[in-house]
Amino acid sequence: MTCSNIPKKKINFCNKLRDMFAKYDKIVLVSSENVNATQMLHIRHDLNGIAEIVFGKNSLMRRVVNELQKDYPSVAALDEYLNNGTGLIFTNNSFSKIKEIIDLHCVGSPAKVGAISPVDVIIPPMRTTLPPTQVSVLHSLGIQSKIFKGTIEITSQKELIKTGEKVGASEANLLSLLNILPFKYKLKVVKLYDKGTMHDPVILNINNEVLSSTFLAALTNVSSLSLGIGYCNKVSAHHMVGNAFKEVASVAVAIDYRIKQLLDIQNILNDPEALSRLQKERGSMSQNNNESSLKEEEKQEEEEMDLGGFNDLFD
Repeated sequence: MTCSNIPKKKINFCNKLRDMFAKYDKIVLVSSENVNATQMLHIRHDLNGIAEIVFGKNSLMRRVVNELQKDYPSVAALDEYLNNGTGLIFTNNSFSKIKEIIDLHCVGSPAKVGAISPVDVIIPPMRTTLPPTQVSVLHSLGIQSKIFKGTIEITSQKELIKTGEKVGASEANLLSLLNILPFKYKLKVVKLYDKGTMHDPVILNINNEVLSSTFLAALTNVSSLSLGIGYCNKVSAHHMVGNAFKEVASVAVAIDYRIKQLLDIQNILNDPEALSRLQKERGSMSQNNNESSLKEEEKQEEEEMDLGGFNDLFD
């Protein structure tokens, strides 16, 4: 590696980076904007043995990437994303595991004057510990309030700051008085690199549950379409056979034509006494079920009353 004009510290950085490209197949590109040093320390600790984080000058990173293209042509895809302090998390583990650790270290932060709000900041109705002398602070921001037992109570919800707006001095002061940390910061996943292929971070939200529901929805659509156009395949065949049998059964019952699969039903339909007995049996079963449910409800009410009696001992 040619780094003759670079200080030894930077040469070591270049060599370390090159070794990581050879060792790992996956890279998570992240932005550390608004992430503090303590957060980063905890993230590094939890990733130990799973992944390695590299932050440094992006110009050096691009230089290493350009040199590695001879041996690893696919790394060229990284070049356009190595800017604005982007960091690299090298791993051979699953992306979802890395995301889990990143999400674990999401830290609340106070609103600073002049900062751009990444979210809508809403003040809910609440009882505060603020003395009545602070009521003017709330009124200046259009927040409805009243005095309750010597403190201020906010009586209605108020959208204090909208996404993309700058935090003003009054808003920052109120949030500080209410001990509200409205912003949450963590490492932001910019892009995913997997053996030469770049992916958007949205794939991190795809899990087995999402895949299953998506597959079932697609299967239902295929089945409905196949039934609609009369096309027989693996997903529509059992529906088509079932529907056909229902039609055959309807005709057989109507003309009293005996078929093996319907003999029990046809015998009952042709025997009014048997049909009457069956209806009575079902009615009796339904009544028994209702009585059982009623007894269960009464039992629960008695238990609740007993519990209430014991609770009185502690009043």
